[in-house]
Amino acid sequence: GAGSGAAMVDAFTDLNLAGTTTVDDLTVSDDLTVTDDATIGGTLGVTGAVTANAGVSIDNITIDGTEIDLSSGDLSIDVAGNIQIDADDNGEIRILDGGTQYAQIKKDGNNALFQSIVADGDFIIQGIDGSSFVSALTLDMSDAGSAYFNSKVGIGTTSPSNNLHIFTDSGDEGITIKSTGN
Repeated sequence: GAGSGAAMVDAFTDLNLAGTTTVDDLTVSDDLTVTDDATIGGTLGVTGAVTANAGVSIDNITIDGTEIDLSSGDLSIDVAGNIQIDADDNGEIRILDGGTQYAQIKKDGNNALFQSIVADGDFIIQGIDGSSFVSALTLDMSDAGSAYFNSKVGIGTTSPSNNLHIFTDSGDEGITIKSTGN
C-alpha cells in the first residue's frame, strides 16, 4: 500500500524449508543442488544427461537405446551369480577390436557356432605353463583340408602342417593308443 516507495522482499531467496514440506509440482529453472539424500517415489524423467561421479546404485536397468559407451578404461561386470547373454538374432555375439569384427559366437540350429571372421584367422587355445602362455591347441583355418575336417589341428605344435599334426620333442612316444577290450 505504499505505492512506488514500498519496501519489497524476495521471501524465496535462501529459503529454508526445515521439516517436512509437501509440494505438488516444483519447477527449478536453474541448477538444483542436493547436499543430502533425495528419495523419489515415482518416475524420474530426465531429458538431459545425468552425471554421477561418485557411482550409481541401481536394482535393475532397462536401456532404451542401442549401446553402452565407456569413454576410457575397462568395463567390468561383477555379479554374484551367472552372467547371461541373451541375443534373439540366432544368439549372435560379435567380438570386435577397434570397431573391426574378428570373431563371433552364434546359434546354428541346435549347434553352437564359433567363427573366426578374419580371413585365415586361427582358433588357438592357450594356457599358462609356469609363467608364460603356451598354445595347447591350434585350429588352422588357412587350409581347407578334407570335406569333413576343414582345419588343421596341432598337438604339441603351433604350426600344424597336416590335418592332424602331433609333435613331441622328448624321447618319449608321440602317440599311444590303448584298449582294455576289443
